[in-house]
Amino acid sequence: MVLRAARGAGVPLAMAEDLAAATGWAEGDLGAFSDALTTDAPPAQFEGLTVTGLRAAYDGPLAIDLALAYPGKRITINGVDEPRVLRALVRSAAQLNGLPFRLDQRVLVAGEGPATPPPSLRADVDDTIWERLARLAAKTYVPDSEASRLSGAGAGLSDND
Repeated sequence: MVLRAARGAGVPLAMAEDLAAATGWAEGDLGAFSDALTTDAPPAQFEGLTVTGLRAAYDGPLAIDLALAYPGKRITINGVDEPRVLRALVRSAAQLNGLPFRLDQRVLVAGEGPATPPPSLRADVDDTIWERLARLAAKTYVPDSEASRLSGAGAGLSDND
């Protein structure tokens, strides 16, 4: 659901996939993902190895890529809207890249840090949060109309499978 919700919120596909993969490290807190996807904050400012105003859902994967490009270097983060989402993204990236990460209040470093805990494979998601994610996901759906069916959406005029 987070993948579709992220796409509905306008997150590029590769970043949406990163977010979806990170949900295993969200410790059941998909509300943080929902909040991060509905931010109206401006894009983060990247200057050298400093990131200011990081939006976890939109700029988090970029900050992680920056850390991967400069392993062992400190990436300074001045403000993040959803630290829980950034932490989940970092843990997911650590497992994916086979590289430890250190994430403190304001510092991200690739190549050092503790071992990444395994992901959680189950979570109880509050209905309200699930509905918020579903509303975002619905923005990716093609409208149900005769015109959309004639142009190739859905089963068309006959559904015979």
